[in-house]
Amino acid sequence: MELLNFQNLSHFRNIPSAENEKTMPRGEFGRRRRAASSNEEFKNLCENHKLRQALVLLSTNENEPNSVISSSSYGLLLKACSKKRALQDGRQVHADLIKRGFEFEGFLQTTLQNMYAECGSLDLARRVFDGSSDRGSIVAWNSMIGGYCRFGELQEALVLFCELMEEGLSPDQFTFSIIIEATERI
Repeated sequence: MELLNFQNLSHFRNIPSAENEKTMPRGEFGRRRRAASSNEEFKNLCENHKLRQALVLLSTNENEPNSVISSSSYGLLLKACSKKRALQDGRQVHADLIKRGFEFEGFLQTTLQNMYAECGSLDLARRVFDGSSDRGSIVAWNSMIGGYCRFGELQEALVLFCELMEEGLSPDQFTFSIIIEATERI
């Protein structure tokens, strides 16, 4: 599913490359060791919200032989974009996911939707949500309802809550806390 046209999103190629790892061993063992080291470094950068460095490392590793960039790596990157409210970087990640042919379902789709919602791009978050193959996930509903509430779209949040109930889904405690907070603002 192509949620956005790839040509309208920017590319990782605009990010400067990282320094060479001249100190790492050569050969198959060296490649595996560099990959493990890079994966751990990438995870740490994302968890510490060092978005620029993570993007550089990702763009450097994509050209490595045997480099596997997993959906969980992209999930970490999207979460870092959410925390930094870095919409343009999130769009770059989305573009790269489209380019690489990743399936937008489950965890990755919800994380992408949440990134757009956290960054205030509710129209794109809603497009991801509406295109979801798994609308049975309460996490996706909570993310969308929460995004509407966070940015003052309380009517939309309540409409979506009603849709959730009409779909026969059971709200969880997080859903109720979002709705209670939203109704207190009315």
